[in-house]
Amino acid sequence: MVKEEIELGALQPTRDLVLLKITARGFIEIAKCDTLIGEEVNIATQLEISIGDLAQTIISQINKNAKILTDVERLRPKNSEVERLLGKNSKLLKHTGWIPGTELETGLMQLLNGSATKNNFKQYKTNIYNV
Repeated sequence: MVKEEIELGALQPTRDLVLLKITARGFIEIAKCDTLIGEEVNIATQLEISIGDLAQTIISQINKNAKILTDVERLRPKNSEVERLLGKNSKLLKHTGWIPGTELETGLMQLLNGSATKNNFKQYKTNIYNV
């Protein structure tokens, strides 16, 4: 079922998102690297996108007519929202040569066009907000 209204909480926080297969590739590179044993390492793109922009990107690929609505229940209490999560991948790049590779929009398009994802959408309960 394609929704016309998408209920979200805060739209301004930003996140550095990495596709699962790219994260896995990062873990493999870390595991192969002796100089990173015991080190803290970020697997990150060093790019950030707001929740609102991410939602708009997904909407543009699924249903261009959908509108974003703010659901007050999804807003975090005052001073508890993490406004910005942005990783730095320079240590990983220096030690392994790892780079993220796939751009977010390309990865989203691959994910949304995948047949396994379409089956998953059938099971997704869009009318329930799980905390």
